[in-house]
Amino acid sequence: MKIGIALLFLMVGALRHFLWPHFPAEMQGMVSKGCGAAAIVFLLGFTAWRERGPILLVIAWWAWEELQTVLCSALYLQEPWEVPPGQGICSAKIGLDLGSLGILIVAGLLYYMTRIGSGKTWPEDTK
Repeated sequence: MKIGIALLFLMVGALRHFLWPHFPAEMQGMVSKGCGAAAIVFLLGFTAWRERGPILLVIAWWAWEELQTVLCSALYLQEPWEVPPGQGICSAKIGLDLGSLGILIVAGLLYYMTRIGSGKTWPEDTK
């Protein structure tokens, strides 16, 4: 079983690092970005499968962020759109600042975890 997991991780790592050069030069950056995000989603999924508790909220947020990268990279490769400097490709596609939304989610997770760390749960013990 352990060798199977090691081989799976080796395959994911190899695909992440060695797949992108096989694409046309103008696509390589986006393919590399998408492969990196896909590898992170795999690792997060593997971790989530073994974990319980608040870490699953963090994994869910991080996986959502990486899935956006995978999906938007794939869509951009099929039909590129204009991306202003300093803006993410997903945000440019849908016209919504997803980075600000992500920061709000991180702030909420931090607040929730500090409540748990202080022995309080949400929302019953906030009185």
